[in-house]
Amino acid sequence: KRVEKFIGDSDDKLLSILVIKNKIGTFGLIVNKFYKNIDISVKPVPPQLSSIKLINGVSIMGDGNVVLMINTDEIV
Repeated sequence: KRVEKFIGDSDDKLLSILVIKNKIGTFGLIVNKFYKNIDISVKPVPPQLSSIKLINGVSIMGDGNVVLMINTDEIV
């Protein structure tokens, strides 16, 4: 029932839910969509972003896009 407050009562909506398991428990995070699986090399957070607790790593894709790694312990 709690999800209904985010999406309404419509039965025809499909949700993309990222399941997060950590030391606190198991949680679901509604996301816009999933992309393909990729292998990346995660780098430490640069000093300019170190004060943002929701980010715990960064990566640069082959096309130049920057990917921020989410700190799941902070999100839940």
